[in-house]
Amino acid sequence: MSHLRALAEKYNCAIVLIEHLNKNIGGKGLHRGLGSIDITAAARSILMLGSDPGNESDKGVAHIKSNCGMKGKVIGFSIGKGGLVWNPNTALTADVIQGYVRAESESSDNKLEEAKEFLEDVLKDGKQSHKDIMVTAKQHSISDATLRRAKEDLRIETEREGFGRGSTVYWKLPYSVNAFHSVEKVTPDEEAEILSIFDTPIDAQALKECEI
Repeated sequence: MSHLRALAEKYNCAIVLIEHLNKNIGGKGLHRGLGSIDITAAARSILMLGSDPGNESDKGVAHIKSNCGMKGKVIGFSIGKGGLVWNPNTALTADVIQGYVRAESESSDNKLEEAKEFLEDVLKDGKQSHKDIMVTAKQHSISDATLRRAKEDLRIETEREGFGRGSTVYWKLPYSVNAFHSVEKVTPDEEAEILSIFDTPIDAQALKECEI
């Protein structure tokens, strides 16, 4: 690298290098170049060519390193029968091209709702192993990122049983779904007992629909 630098200084020119990427999908783009990391460290500006992991035809060029100024915007393109077609309105981001996340789409909200329904259905009868949930989610084409978002939105609780490597992490709903259906009828005696505790009027029908 020092020899290339000397040539650039002598002839007042820029040196352009092309690197292929390794298969470490999801790793930082700066660490995905084949060969020595010294090449990446020495470069003052790096452009990364890639595509949306969920749509290989949606490609783009991302500016992932710039020591001399602000990074440029992602430039999108596709390759068709007529050759290369530029897409200035691409939804791709540098993170997508580097393999971190998929490009946002209109269906993202639907996927999140599907993930929520999935978790509610899986956990309706009680806690389940985190590992089992992840495996089942993949079988339903639910990504780990979407599942985590659904878990946060539903405020899913976690608990650990056991110690060390032999422990198991469980997920459970923050409320008991079955509790809403556990009381078939509120008897007068039960209502009177509850009234004596709270000393406030209470609607028996509402009581059947609420968790106490």
